[in-house]
Amino acid sequence: ELVRNQWRKFDYEINTTGNYVRLPANDPTKVDILAVNIEENDRRQPIVYRQPPGIQRQQQISNNNVQLLLNEQSLSLRVAGLAKKESRGLFKAMNLDLRQYGRIAMFIHAESTKPGGTDIAANNLNAVIRIGNDYVSNYYEVKVPLKITPWGASDSLTIWPEANNLDFDMDILTALKSRRNNSGGPPSQFFQETIDGKQYAVMGNPNLGEVRGFFLGVENAAQDLVDAELWFNELRLQRLDEKGGYAALGRVDLRLADLGSLS
Repeated sequence: ELVRNQWRKFDYEINTTGNYVRLPANDPTKVDILAVNIEENDRRQPIVYRQPPGIQRQQQISNNNVQLLLNEQSLSLRVAGLAKKESRGLFKAMNLDLRQYGRIAMFIHAESTKPGGTDIAANNLNAVIRIGNDYVSNYYEVKVPLKITPWGASDSLTIWPEANNLDFDMDILTALKSRRNNSGGPPSQFFQETIDGKQYAVMGNPNLGEVRGFFLGVENAAQDLVDAELWFNELRLQRLDEKGGYAALGRVDLRLADLGSLS
């Protein structure tokens, strides 16, 4: 699902008001949607591209029966001049029913694009993921504090730190919504909790059975201005519910003496 030309820049503010506020035409923050892959960027500078840990390239058999390795790539979000407490991102419209899955996961990489690559401290950037009927008034949100990969890294585990992974049970979202409802808070109020170092939130009345899109973005949590690039890879749904169900078919015949019968 992380194909570059299927994702679009989100032209509205990423806030918690529930209202659509369009970004200014002369927005000082520059946003680029790119792609990085193993065949074209294996010697990329300042950080080479490596496929995430545990991921194997798909194979395809050619006409002469030779096995070929398919290209492996990530979606890249590059921002320049991102102000403190501001967010930018991209989205993809889709129609999914996530109720039959128990877990969602994705690899995330973050790096600074300023010379030296050391200006962004750990956890000063957040990856922002929104899932729901829309991205402003009916959605679930997850924020992941990001570790910044140092320039010159070439090891897959350093380029894709485990701490950056999006990996959680879908039950966390539904339980969060239930706690919001039980607290008496209105659906139009942004409700957030921190669980295992990640921030989970709900806004409105999102339905995992009618997901209309995914939003992927970056938030500058603590610094004045940030130039950074994020990679998103292997967005996947796991733990498919394969429990068997039950079905029954019955029939009743009644004979009413000489009056007739009823089925």
